[in-house]
Amino acid sequence: MTKHRAVSRLFRFILCLAVAIASFSVTANAQPPQPGVSIPRRTAPLEHLYWYFLLYQNHLDTKAAELVSEGKDPGTLHTRMEKRLGWSDADFAPVHTSAARLASEAQQLRAQQRDIASTDIATRAAQSKALGQQRSAYIASEIAYLKTNLSPTQFTTFEAFLYELFKQPGIPGAGPAIGFQIKPSEVQK
Repeated sequence: MTKHRAVSRLFRFILCLAVAIASFSVTANAQPPQPGVSIPRRTAPLEHLYWYFLLYQNHLDTKAAELVSEGKDPGTLHTRMEKRLGWSDADFAPVHTSAARLASEAQQLRAQQRDIASTDIATRAAQSKALGQQRSAYIASEIAYLKTNLSPTQFTTFEAFLYELFKQPGIPGAGPAIGFQIKPSEVQK
């Protein structure tokens, strides 16, 4: 499997997961539709948008570093999102830092989740809930970090970018989704 396919598959998985979570939150609270009444749709919580974006950005950063270590040109793989925002490397540096830290914390959470898999159901449920709270705390910490390290205008622009990036096609008023299509020129084979 080429690196391009691996990156594309990872992104499709992350995007499908985000859409599924958003869809679940919409359908879980839905009432049967009344004739002539439209059902308001909601997007995924902002916390989830940060989670998916920062993990994806870390993935791009990691792949770019791998290509560099192999002596290949990573193209714009590392900087594709900052270019979409129109930011400089210095402006986007806090996002790279936050993405790396959150990826490390997510890896720790996954390891802890594997460790509790062999416990009894009651213990597993309580520990899973605690891990979910820890995950929320990690995300809140990264949001606070970005709010502190980006200017107020940049922070507002970044959150608007997240909402725009994760728009869901087919939802009234959402418009087309912005894809993460990676151009072949961005990944050296």
